[in-house]
Order: sequence, then structure tokens, then C-alpha cells
Amino acid sequence: MKLPEYVKVVMTSRPETEASFSAWSPTWIQPEDRQNMEDMQILLRTRLEQRQFVAIGDLQAATEMVLRKSQVIFVVSIDT
Repeated sequence: MKLPEYVKVVMTSRPETEASFSAWSPTWIQPEDRQNMEDMQILLRTRLEQRQFVAIGDLQAATEMVLRKSQVIFVVSIDT
């Protein structure tokens, strides 16, 4: 498989595609990886705080609950 030069990041949730990308020595990020969990916690906490969905005193508990219940699977929409 050959991708255009401008493609720098490819994301997929399908494990059967791993063989297709093996020629590029990709870095695989698993949802349960420590670094991914930390990044998602920061993102979620920031979004909850910015939108004032949760009282400041409840941010940590709300963040942990959403991460646990979602199993760290999110669809992210970035509005500008």
C-alpha cells in the first residue's frame, strides 16, 4: 500500500489492518496504554471544565467515571 507523501497520521480501530501497515514500522497506540490514558484524562477534564458541564469540585471524579464507562473510546469533534 502506498500513501501520498502528505499523509503523516493514519488512524484505524480495525486490528486486521495491522499487516497492511507493517512496511512502515508504525507506532501502535492501544486504548489501555498508560500514556493514552493520561492524554485522554487531560483532554476530557479540560473539555468538561471549559464547557462547565461539571462543578469544579467534581471534575476529577467525573473525568474518571467517563473514562471508565467509555472504556476510553471517544469520537472527538473539534469546533473552531
